[in-house]
Amino acid sequence: MIKPWQKLASEYLGDFRIFRIRQDTSRSPRTGATYRFFVLESPDWVNVIPLTPEGNVIMIRQYRHGNEEITLEVPGGMVDAGEEADPALSAARELREETGYAADEVIHLGSVAPNPAFLNNRCHSYLAVGARPVAEVALDGAEDIAFEEVPLADIPDLIRTGVITHSLTITAFYYLSLYEEQRKLTQRTPREQRAQKEARQPTSFAGSIPENDIAKHIVDAAYHIHKRFGPGLLESAYETILAHELESRGIKVQRQLVVPVTYESLHIGAAYRLDLLVENLVIVELKSTEVMHPVFPKQLLTYLKLADKRLGLILNFGMETMKEGIKRVANGLPT
Repeated sequence: MIKPWQKLASEYLGDFRIFRIRQDTSRSPRTGATYRFFVLESPDWVNVIPLTPEGNVIMIRQYRHGNEEITLEVPGGMVDAGEEADPALSAARELREETGYAADEVIHLGSVAPNPAFLNNRCHSYLAVGARPVAEVALDGAEDIAFEEVPLADIPDLIRTGVITHSLTITAFYYLSLYEEQRKLTQRTPREQRAQKEARQPTSFAGSIPENDIAKHIVDAAYHIHKRFGPGLLESAYETILAHELESRGIKVQRQLVVPVTYESLHIGAAYRLDLLVENLVIVELKSTEVMHPVFPKQLLTYLKLADKRLGLILNFGMETMKEGIKRVANGLPT
């Protein structure tokens, strides 16, 4: 069994504004030998994900001297003296200083030890709901920051492709995904949760036209979601819930799938993005508007042709009834 080491001596070697260097001499409980260790003592930090009512994340770009690169990350900074008991104060302050935004609510998502091998601090992640501009940006002399809005649905691809590399920013978005998952689970009744668990067996689509069987599950899930929540949520919220509902039925779902297009000798690596691709056969495009625009089916037909798929569904959760919000688009699929 691993036991704590006994600290025999400790001394500070330097104070450098944002951290102090401490040297500890400690004894191994296994061998009895003594070793020196160096610790950076630093204040706790906060990261905050500012989410606008439109479903966009306010993100910042700044030059980082550690890796000598311009990074894309969420606002954050040190917990100031007097704010240690409630780092949410630091999160709100950093958000306003770096972006000029404030939020309706600041929610704690989770806290981590960034690197306990030699750091003694913790980093706290927060979600700032209803972020909106309220003031001018107030940067200190050593900061050079630009901020931009990024759709929340784009974040996984930005992490996957290495555009977002800041580990604490990635941690914050991971905590956000856990938070959203927990909310979806707790919003279900016990009976619905039991039914969901029973439905997790893989679904077989062995019929002559598997797209039609898949579409039945998608439509049924859409009706279920619309009945529970009605119109008014963000498209990204409906996308997350629908993907979860289908996956709970054992159905494979790919979200925000980037599809390339080639025109003569020109290759466009990210020509368009599918909201959902279900079982690699059915394309689902989600909307949250009060009108089923005539261009929606035309766009979906283009996607079907470019992706070489035979069936697509438009699901507009913004309509008064789900029946009004479903549009089936076929590309050579037999009836």
